[in-house]
Amino acid sequence: MYKSSEAFLESNQPASIRRAYWVPLIVFSGSFAFHSSLTHVGQQLDELPMLYGCFYFHYVTLRHIPGMKWTVLGLCALMTVLMIIFRQSIVPFIISYALLILQRGFYLYAVGFILWVVDQQFCSIVKPLHLHAFWHLFSGAGTFYWIQFACAHEFVVTKKGLSVRNIAAVLPFATTSKNPLD
Repeated sequence: MYKSSEAFLESNQPASIRRAYWVPLIVFSGSFAFHSSLTHVGQQLDELPMLYGCFYFHYVTLRHIPGMKWTVLGLCALMTVLMIIFRQSIVPFIISYALLILQRGFYLYAVGFILWVVDQQFCSIVKPLHLHAFWHLFSGAGTFYWIQFACAHEFVVTKKGLSVRNIAAVLPFATTSKNPLD
């Protein structure tokens, strides 16, 4: 969260990217609502922000391609309707996360997803391992990677120059370079 607040306040990142730092906070709020209530409404408050966050990152990345902005918005609306119609189905949730195919972000989500599925299928056996907590950790890290990818993409498309720093030698942090030719 420290780096998210620092990145949000940094003026070098575009507004569309700075808004992306709100996504983990909104997802956290939804997850808190579900895990504190364990109701279907709480579950929707947990899943829909994750879905909308995924679509927001796709929207930010693909909006420069003609027609893609409306395609992403249409897919978002379709997934929302499917989640309302198929209330007990996990398929829309799985599909929304299948869209996050991007280097380390993909691997982090894949590891988190596998842990989540194991936790769901063998809850009584693996509960002491707290795999669900690792799901949140890995999916949060995957989200951060996606934000940085979207930011880097924005800088490349707008020809503002790109500089990537590392946070704790693990997480990338995209910002503009002093010289657009860097």
